[in-house]
Amino acid sequence: MGKEQNIKILKFTEASYLKHLEACIRQGTPVLVENVYEELDPAIEPLLQKQIVKKGASLTIKIGDTIIEYDKNFKFFLTTKLRNPHYLPEVSTKVTLLNFMITYEGLTDQLLAIVVAKENPELEIKKEELVLENARTKNKLAETENSILTVLKESKDILGDASAIEILGAASVLTVEIEKKQEVSKVVEAEIDEQRLGYKPIALRTAGLFFCIQELANIDPMYQYSLPFFTNLFVQAIADAPMAEELDERSEHLNSEFLASLYRNICRSLFEKHKMIFSFLLCIKLQEMAETIDMGEFRFLLTGGVSLGEEMPPMPAPWLTEKSFAEVFRACKMPNFKGFMEHFTQDIAKYKELNDMEDPTLFEFPEVAREILNPMRQLIIIRALRPDKLVPCVAKYVVDALGIEYLNPPPFDLPLIFKDSTNNIPLIFILSPGADPLNGLMKFAESKKKHDTIQTVSLGQGQGVKAEAAIRDAQKTGFWVVL
Repeated sequence: MGKEQNIKILKFTEASYLKHLEACIRQGTPVLVENVYEELDPAIEPLLQKQIVKKGASLTIKIGDTIIEYDKNFKFFLTTKLRNPHYLPEVSTKVTLLNFMITYEGLTDQLLAIVVAKENPELEIKKEELVLENARTKNKLAETENSILTVLKESKDILGDASAIEILGAASVLTVEIEKKQEVSKVVEAEIDEQRLGYKPIALRTAGLFFCIQELANIDPMYQYSLPFFTNLFVQAIADAPMAEELDERSEHLNSEFLASLYRNICRSLFEKHKMIFSFLLCIKLQEMAETIDMGEFRFLLTGGVSLGEEMPPMPAPWLTEKSFAEVFRACKMPNFKGFMEHFTQDIAKYKELNDMEDPTLFEFPEVAREILNPMRQLIIIRALRPDKLVPCVAKYVVDALGIEYLNPPPFDLPLIFKDSTNNIPLIFILSPGADPLNGLMKFAESKKKHDTIQTVSLGQGQGVKAEAAIRDAQKTGFWVVL
């Protein structure tokens, strides 16, 4: 175990990583190579294929051009941060692949433990103690059953063996006691779980929002957010949310505070053109979890549906384009659009107004249409007839569902950003040409009485050592470092 604790962490990008790897193989020190991509370094091929040769009493392996001794305690691990890596079959057959991506259920349990520990710490302590007690009870029961089996196996005359009868009698009494304890603990556990259940909707909703922000990586690979970052926001939101005596009211405060904090923090890291997309994704995810939206209809909004070559009815008006009418026709094939095609063709003049309007967000669907079309279905019809104005209509959809504050991203506010940061989470400014946040940072430091304790290091060739030294000093002194 001592050797496993001193694991050596390497990267393929390090110039001398092979020398360190060879030394670890000789000494039996486990190695973890981090940030691996889909293609592995050919130099580690002998390790992956386990090309270990026995020479006399020792084991050897050839790495590159060097034959070195192989210690049997050596272990080799590879990790990647890629969200969905694709390894070729020849790689997959040489390694054991483990997926540590968190699941929705697993994250829900983690967040439930966090919120209960913060809101009702005594309950969470009881839950943890009960889990440990149940584990001890199960172990004791297993030991008792093993002792009974051992006596039965070793005793030749069970009825004439007084010590065996005594052991069996004691084990029987102990088994009954343990089973009674287990029955009591089941009742207590049910009571605790019932109390914790009140916080579960918060955990379910918050877990769903984590997977929502994970989808942003499909827009730009830079948008990747860690679970510790997310849980820190959640913990902070619990602390900042207004208190309330009723659980329902407190839950509402927690959900509102966390949603606002998440939107604020994620928007800071997005390019301006992607902020609207994030607002819409957030809105859709909340509606999906509340089961107030048909995800099939949402996918139709994104794609416009797929034509299966059905015969189209005659065009109801000359101003309609074939593409627009085909999209309306495909939409009406979905179950929730039943009756809309008849209404559309009969009241086609009303939809000419939509086609001609400068601002389709002001269009009011007829009462008959409103009975069939919820806001998402109305968006689908607008997409078919006025695709040029879909973005402002989506903006109105977000405002109606979440509020205007989720459409207008918060402006750059250094004091607020500083409040959301901690001493082990750095602030990273992504600069555009002509932007320089240093002056603003210096003014903010003056307001915090920190202007005399800022160290600035201009990064460049050979400056890495100086930057590292400045950070190490600042950790001890509480100074601020700007790289």
